[in-house]
Amino acid sequence: MKVVSNTTPIISLSTIGRISLLHQLFGKIYIPREVYNELKSKKAINAFNKVLETKYSKTKTYNNLGMALSELVRYQEALEAFRKGGNEARAYNNLGCIYLEEEKFENLKKP
Repeated sequence: MKVVSNTTPIISLSTIGRISLLHQLFGKIYIPREVYNELKSKKAINAFNKVLETKYSKTKTYNNLGMALSELVRYQEALEAFRKGGNEARAYNNLGCIYLEEEKFENLKKP
């Protein structure tokens, strides 16, 4: 039997330290590329938020956080992170570049 997973069971079981249940129950699990990217982005967001609790360079960390949030199509949160990492112009430039790369032309309106 082939089993394909989305992020919910992976994140939930991982949170309670029981991710090995998937392997015990099903053996091989197929994780689509988009699911992997989402998991990677969520993990990155958690890591960046932890770094922001320290005295490490907040400018780069906020920018990286904005990029990870953009991967999850959380553009408003990404914009806020970009703003905290620089100035208003840089924040809109970063978000505009993401919209262009993802061909989200409808989002490229003046605020």
